[in-house]
Amino acid sequence: MIRVAIPKMPNLKELEPYLLKIEKTDTYSNNGPLKLELEEIIAANFGLSKENVAVCSNGTLGLVGLIQTSGIKYSKKIIIPSWTFVATPLSVISAGFTPVFADVDLRTWGMKEEHIQTGSIYVSPFGYPVSIPDLEKRLNNSNETLIIDAAASLSNYKYFDLKAKNRFAIMLSLHATKLIGAGEGGVIISNDTEWVKKFRIWTNFGFDGSRDSDHLGTNAKMSEYSAAVALASLANYELNFKKFKTISEQCRNGTKKLNLISHPAMTDGYVSPYWIIKLNDSKQKRDLIIELNKLEIEWRDWWSSGCHAMSAFKIIKNIQPLDNTKILADSTIGLPFHYYLKESDINLVLQVISKVIS
Repeated sequence: MIRVAIPKMPNLKELEPYLLKIEKTDTYSNNGPLKLELEEIIAANFGLSKENVAVCSNGTLGLVGLIQTSGIKYSKKIIIPSWTFVATPLSVISAGFTPVFADVDLRTWGMKEEHIQTGSIYVSPFGYPVSIPDLEKRLNNSNETLIIDAAASLSNYKYFDLKAKNRFAIMLSLHATKLIGAGEGGVIISNDTEWVKKFRIWTNFGFDGSRDSDHLGTNAKMSEYSAAVALASLANYELNFKKFKTISEQCRNGTKKLNLISHPAMTDGYVSPYWIIKLNDSKQKRDLIIELNKLEIEWRDWWSSGCHAMSAFKIIKNIQPLDNTKILADSTIGLPFHYYLKESDINLVLQVISKVIS
């Protein structure tokens, strides 16, 4: 069997120095030293101050917190793409608002430009790096607020363009499936340090220097154990990134030789934890699934048929049409991609695809 995904997490030897620090400090949560160190390292990697960065227990809660602490008057509705992971609409609902599903662009796989505004969440698809100036082109002035769900993009932090006229915040995931993982965890980055401060307070029951909840909040703190795993992952980042880049190039080049396209991050030469290709039509996809199953090659519809088609969101309104979302849902498929994937595995997958499309 060829697995579709296998997490690459630090081993016990790599974790040991950080676990010993936890034992020495006898601190396990509540803004511990490893959590603070993690925020400082991430901030330094982005060329930011530590006041611009906060970590939390997972990315979904990170989005919830950003919405609730943004101060934006959403009129209870937030525009998001239907073509996204379910965490995006679930975060909006958990924050007390209603998502409105919009369509995406077939070139970028991101939400159509006309829907990018204060009162929307832009999803950076499948690890594509964030460019604030590109997104700001759709904003009317310099007093607007952008929230960006870039869950899988932390591994491409070197390619982020954070120059901004507007106020922005980005959520990045530290889930075990990502190139930099904590098992579970989330990172928040914003150019508004007051927003980050409010977010930190929100993650700690709304406590602002006392045992009284001065603000609404929840428990979304990152534990020292999760911070330890994230720090060990960051220590291995360069080596792991090099391996993933090699695998990405093999997948991208093989896909291109078949006259097919990969997801935009891979197509443009970035590294993400996914190999997703777009076939020519839904029949090819169905035929490919049959052949992959025969050979016990795992596959996955990462974003299913789009959130608008899921039972949990049937009552949610859509901005019609959602034609591009349906096209991507019907023709894309997630293929095996992980640190342990061999070139022979990639070649076998490419042979199966070639057989189906020929």
